[in-house]
Amino acid sequence: MYFSGLLPFLTIYYEAHYVFAGMWGHQLYTIFDILLFALVLLIIVASFTSMASLYFQLKREDHRWWWRTFINGGMTGLFIYAYSFYYFFKQSGMSGVVQYSFFF
Repeated sequence: MYFSGLLPFLTIYYEAHYVFAGMWGHQLYTIFDILLFALVLLIIVASFTSMASLYFQLKREDHRWWWRTFINGGMTGLFIYAYSFYYFFKQSGMSGVVQYSFFF
């Protein structure tokens, strides 16, 4: 399940960094067409990894395949959430309760 979320997250890692820097670093983000391309690429890669994991689970004759496939598709969101914690504590330089409440 770990690798099924890692691959789609790696496709949007740089765009997530630029979006966070644009939102919280007071920089302008002006490349919205590349952001749309990254979103489409994320959807395609996440769906293909979910289909591949579904294939391998059905090949093993796993009768609980539906929950694992659902979790595999949602693991990318967990990686993005973990990256937001990393960005807040390591790269943004923000501190304090007000910044914490606005960010999360």
